[in-house]
Amino acid sequence: MHMFKTLALSSALCGAAACGAGNVDAQITSQAVAETEIAESKAAGNWAVRAGESSLVFKGKQTGDDFTGEFTSFAVDIEFDPNAIENAWVKAVIDMSSFDAGDKDRNDALPGKEWFFIKEFPQAVFESNDFKSTGEGTYDAVGSLTLRGVSLPVTVPF
Repeated sequence: MHMFKTLALSSALCGAAACGAGNVDAQITSQAVAETEIAESKAAGNWAVRAGESSLVFKGKQTGDDFTGEFTSFAVDIEFDPNAIENAWVKAVIDMSSFDAGDKDRNDALPGKEWFFIKEFPQAVFESNDFKSTGEGTYDAVGSLTLRGVSLPVTVPF
């Protein structure tokens, strides 16, 4: 049995969780990012992800074994000003073919229909325009993650 548990965007702003469809059992989870590196652009509220210091990881289970993989190609657009969170938004687009699960057999299996089904669904997207303050300098981005053509609600703490 395959289980696609968590997709965590450990980039400059947030962590994200993923869903599955078809033969992929899914659990929706979210993961706070322990260390964030954010570069503020010249215009207040526009943020840029530091690609070299960001990662997009996922966790899964295949034949009873837990594993972790990483996507190497993703783009994130962020508009965030803590003084105007009602105007905040984020969109992250993940190239599903840019993964490495650390094992040749898994890397051969993950593009197929039972897992990512990359031929039919080459991208995953997380989007939010609903940000909530959860404390001093902490927030939730309430949005949706679309993976394998299925969109599910996801709350991303950062």
